[in-house]
Amino acid sequence: MRGWVWVNLVLAAWLVLAPWILGYRGTPATNDVIVGLAVGIVSIILLATSRAAAEPAVTVPRREEAMPMTASAMRDMAAALARLPDAERRTMMGERLRMFAEMPEEERKRAMGAMVEGVAALLDEDKKKLFRARFEILAELTDAQRNNLMMMHMAILMGKGSQMMQKEMELTQAIMPQLSPSVRQMVQMMMEKMGKGGMG
Repeated sequence: MRGWVWVNLVLAAWLVLAPWILGYRGTPATNDVIVGLAVGIVSIILLATSRAAAEPAVTVPRREEAMPMTASAMRDMAAALARLPDAERRTMMGERLRMFAEMPEEERKRAMGAMVEGVAALLDEDKKKLFRARFEILAELTDAQRNNLMMMHMAILMGKGSQMMQKEMELTQAIMPQLSPSVRQMVQMMMEKMGKGGMG
């Protein structure tokens, strides 16, 4: 949990510093700074509460109580990613997805579950931006990394119910024309697996 909060702190710092590093100004820069500060504050609060929770012998209930805050932080992070320029979005999402792929399975399940919940709260147009970047990044990963992420993503979606899976498939179909032929082929294979999983 605490390792995950440190990652959020690093990404929050990036959002705050990005306008100066990448040289963009105006409303997008202001929004990134505000979201970065908000995520940073939430992360600091989570670090403080996780330190306090480490004192008592009973840690599992504390962990469960903290999960909704993680999902909330993920929602803020997902909304910030949707507002970024395409190249910057891909860079940040690429770092996050590679990190997810290397996590132990239970940690990956918690992290990706929070991200799925966070993305689900976004508007469809923002979801499409994130889906497109995710698919382009998945196509660049190793087979092992891609399988780790795809299998966990499908398992999480199936656990959320058929409505969320159906919605994701609809939005994926909507962005297919924007994808390169090789990425589109990979996505079609993924959707076939999702369809079989959903029926199974």
